[in-house]
Amino acid sequence: MKHILFVRHAKSDWSDGSLSDFDRPLNRRGLHDAPLMARHLKKVECIPTYILSSPANRALSTAKIFASEFGIADSAIKRDETLYESFTAQLIGAIASIPDEHEVAAIFSHNPATTSAIAQFSEEYISNVPTCGIGVISFEGNHWADLTTGNAKLTQLLLPKQVLDEYQ
Repeated sequence: MKHILFVRHAKSDWSDGSLSDFDRPLNRRGLHDAPLMARHLKKVECIPTYILSSPANRALSTAKIFASEFGIADSAIKRDETLYESFTAQLIGAIASIPDEHEVAAIFSHNPATTSAIAQFSEEYISNVPTCGIGVISFEGNHWADLTTGNAKLTQLLLPKQVLDEYQ
């Protein structure tokens, strides 16, 4: 069984109006939440071995924090320009680029595409995945390119407010 984790970047800092949207960093809450969410994935044994990220500062910074928790080098994070200001189809399409030897992979991106992608695999209505929220999509198969809404489903929705209560 393969698992793809759709991760919305952690909370970003809006205090410096001179920065472009692309360059916005994480704020204090984002820097706090990201490692705790990554540790939770380790606790539930859902550790990606392949990480794909939007190159935008807040998404890539989130991916680097997760990678560090998993023992993955920053240089191993694959950057995909199409994940910034992406549409749901681009996010789901990026899955086909994941090498098949990986059983668990993660994509770090932005809303509204992250929420929309997760919602496509859910049987329940999902209106918004908050910052640092994670949707785990699972499917039986050997090839990432074979993932469709017909053969995969949302198996976990990890929301920071619920997960982080365990660490307070």
